[in-house]
Amino acid sequence: MAYVRTARILKTIKEGKDNELLVMSALTASYGGVAEKSSTKDDKYKHIDIWWTTQKGTKIGIDAKNHTNKPNQDFHWVEAQNVTGGKGSIYGEADYIAFNANDKIICVKTKDLVDTYETQVLGKEIVTSKPNGMYIPYTRSKYDCIYDPTKKTNDIIFKMPDNDMLKFKDTIVIPLEVEN
Repeated sequence: MAYVRTARILKTIKEGKDNELLVMSALTASYGGVAEKSSTKDDKYKHIDIWWTTQKGTKIGIDAKNHTNKPNQDFHWVEAQNVTGGKGSIYGEADYIAFNANDKIICVKTKDLVDTYETQVLGKEIVTSKPNGMYIPYTRSKYDCIYDPTKKTNDIIFKMPDNDMLKFKDTIVIPLEVEN
């Protein structure tokens, strides 16, 4: 009989919800409008955590990614294929993916991340050891899936520097006040 790592899953869910609240608060404080949590269906099937209605009335879907455990890192992992082998967050229906970079939130158009994956990552050999370099497709397939320990993880992710995310024309940056 397989066991489920309940404590780890619950911790991940709590951190994700806390991050979503942070992104919603930062968006509305910096740019106005109204932000609300998406439905469970939109979250699961569309990769949309937040619906943000701007002051002009435009409705924008956002997938909020949690911050790294190491605040000094200047890159984020980008998901092309999820842990169950389905479409990753960049192929979801969110307009933006919001990366918590500890001192700021970097909101990148999903299309820019897809273009980056398809031009700089796709077609390269997928590695199973965590790469040091950027834009190298990595799978954690040798590990048990967090949601089902009877299966292996089936994801494809790659590291992308924050500085490259900041270069896209439509990237939104929300500074965060960091306590020392």
